[in-house]
Amino acid sequence: MNNSKASFYDAVAKYTHTFNEKNTVKAMGYYSNDAFSITSDSIYGYNNRLMSLQWDHQFNDKNAGSLIVANSNYKFNIGYEGNSDNNFDLGFVVDETEAKFKFTYLHSKAHKFDYGLSAKLYNVQPGYLEPNGENSIVEPQTIAREKARKPLSIYPIILR
Repeated sequence: MNNSKASFYDAVAKYTHTFNEKNTVKAMGYYSNDAFSITSDSIYGYNNRLMSLQWDHQFNDKNAGSLIVANSNYKFNIGYEGNSDNNFDLGFVVDETEAKFKFTYLHSKAHKFDYGLSAKLYNVQPGYLEPNGENSIVEPQTIAREKARKPLSIYPIILR
C-alpha cells in the first residue's frame, strides 16, 4: 500500500432570489471529484455534477406552481499509466436532464391537492477506451451513445 493515494472533494452552491411576493427563483449546483489509486499504475476516478433551476410562482391565494429544470452527470474513469506502450483511459458517462411542472391547489385548510407533469432525457456513453499518452498503441474504441426518453408523465393528484 506504499503506492496508494486518494483525493476527494465536493462543492455545493445555492442561490435564492425573490423578485416579488409571487415569484422566486432558486438555483443549486453540486460537484464532486474523487480519485484513488491502490497501485502505482492505475487511477480510478469518479465525478458527479448536479445543477437545478426552480421558478416558484403564486398564481392566486389557492394556486401555486413550480417549474424545475435539472441536469445530473456521472462519470467513471480508469487511467492506466504503466511502464509500457499500452497506457489507456477507460470509462463511461451517464447524463440525465429532467423538466417538471408542479402545481398545488389549496382547496381548504384541511385539503390540498398536488399534481403536475414531468419528462426526462437520458444520454449514456456506455463505454470508451482511449490511448493515454503519445506512445500508447491502444486503439481507441467507443460503444455507441444511447439516448432514452421517459415520456411525459402526469403526477397523480395527491390529497393532503
